[in-house]
Amino acid sequence: MVLEIKARSRFFYKFTAFMGPAFLVSIGYIDPGNWAANFAGGSRYGSIMLITVLLCNFLAILFQSLVAYLTLKTGKSLAENIVEKLPKPLVAFYGVLAVTGAMATDVAEFVGAALGFSLILGLDLLKSVIIAVVFVVCGYFFERQGNRKVEFLIMGFLAAIGFTYLMELLILKPKIYNLINLGVKLDGDFLFVVLSMLGATVMPHNLFLHSDLIAEKLKQRIITTKDFPVVFLENLIALNLAFLVNSAMIVVAKDMFYDCGVAVDSLRLAYHTLEPVLNGWAALIFGLALVLCGLSSSLTGTIAGQNLLEKFLPVNLSALSRKMIIITPALYFFLKGLGEIELLLLSQVVLSFVLPFVLIVLLWFLNNIANKYLLILGWFLTAIIGSCNVILLWTAIF
Repeated sequence: MVLEIKARSRFFYKFTAFMGPAFLVSIGYIDPGNWAANFAGGSRYGSIMLITVLLCNFLAILFQSLVAYLTLKTGKSLAENIVEKLPKPLVAFYGVLAVTGAMATDVAEFVGAALGFSLILGLDLLKSVIIAVVFVVCGYFFERQGNRKVEFLIMGFLAAIGFTYLMELLILKPKIYNLINLGVKLDGDFLFVVLSMLGATVMPHNLFLHSDLIAEKLKQRIITTKDFPVVFLENLIALNLAFLVNSAMIVVAKDMFYDCGVAVDSLRLAYHTLEPVLNGWAALIFGLALVLCGLSSSLTGTIAGQNLLEKFLPVNLSALSRKMIIITPALYFFLKGLGEIELLLLSQVVLSFVLPFVLIVLLWFLNNIANKYLLILGWFLTAIIGSCNVILLWTAIF
C-alpha cells in the first residue's frame, strides 16, 4: 500500500512538472480558423457538426500521441528525425512544407487577433493588425524568460477562453435539449466546411511543435523515454478541453443562427448579431475571447515556426529575426487588402494540403516502433484525409 501511494505521488509530481506541451498545442485547436469553421458549420448544419468536431478531436489525440511516442522512443523531435534520416532533397521539401504551414497558420491567428481588436475597440483592420503585431513581437521578450513561463501563460489563456465561453453559454441560455436533433439538410458546401474544420483542428505545425517541446523535456530530464502515460494523459486533458470550447461555439452558433435560419459567413457578422443580446455583453465576451485565441495561438505558431526555421534552415538567425520571417506573410496579405474570410480560407486550405505529407513521414518513422494496429489506423485515416483533399481540389477546379 505504501509503495502504491508513493508511485501515485511520483506520477502526480512528474505530471505537474511536465504539464505544458499539449496545452500549447491545444490553443492551436481553438484558433480563429476553428472559430470560422465552427460558426459556419453550426449556423448552416446545426448539431451534426458536434459529431464532426468530435471526430476531429479523435484525430488530433491520435496523431499528437503518435508524434509524442516517436519523440520518446527516438529521443529526437519529428524535425530532427527528418533532418537525420531523410535524403537532403526530401529534408528541403519537408522544411518548406513545415515553414509554409507555420506561416499559413500565423495568417489565421493575426486575422483573429486583429479582428477581435477591431470589434471591441472600434478600430479599422489595419490599425488592429499593428496592435496585434506589437503584442506578438512583445511575446519574443517574454519567451526569453523561458519555456515554462510561456506554458503557464498559454494555460492561463486557455482557462480564460474556456471561462468566456462558459459565460457566453450562461448569457445566451441555449436550448440544450434541441442538440439531440441531428436532422440536417446537406448541400454542396458541407464537405468544404467539414474539411475546413479538419484543417483547422489537426495542424501540421502543431505536430512539429509538440514533438519539439517533448524533446526539450527529455533533454531537461523532466521525463524519461518510459513516461508515455504522462504524455498521453496530458494530451487527453488539454485536447478535450479544446474540444469542449469548440463544442460550445457550435452550440452557440446553432442556437443563435441555425435555429433562426441565418447562415454565418463571417465572424464580424456573428459579433454584430450577438451585440444586441443583453446590451452587448455577449458580443464583448465574444470579441475578448477572439483576441485571446488569436494572440495565444499566434504566439505558439511563431514559436513553432522559429523552431522549424532553426532546424531546417542552415543559417544562424536571431529569434527575433525568425519571428519576423514567420509573421511577414500575414502582414503582406493584410496590406494587399484581402478580407478576413479569404485569409482564413486560404490558411486552412494550405494546412489541409500540408497535413498528409507530414502524417506520411510520421507513420513511416513509427514503422516497427508503434503498435501495428495503430499504424494501420493511422495510414487508413491519412488516406481518407488525402482523398478528401483531392475531392476538395477537384470540386474547386471543376
